[in-house]
Amino acid sequence: MDVKAKLATAKKKVKAGEKYVHYKSPEKPYTILNVALLEADTEPCVVYESAEDDNHGDKLVWVRPFSSFFAEVETDGKMVSRFKKV
Repeated sequence: MDVKAKLATAKKKVKAGEKYVHYKSPEKPYTILNVALLEADTEPCVVYESAEDDNHGDKLVWVRPFSSFFAEVETDGKMVSRFKKV
């Protein structure tokens, strides 16, 4: 699949402005900023921003590959989504 097709497919799954919560801190939403491609292998990534700031008034911005962002993880003996849309 070429890079434009990868990006288009990724943008169908997650959209800028959507809110997600991490399974470890469901009270702290993250806002999706964009979808990007990892330079090394063109893997689609989610670019997202935390609700908290970095003690300087700026929001923390994170990048995580789709495979990790949408992965299932084990917690308390059961499998849960790492991020869940709210």
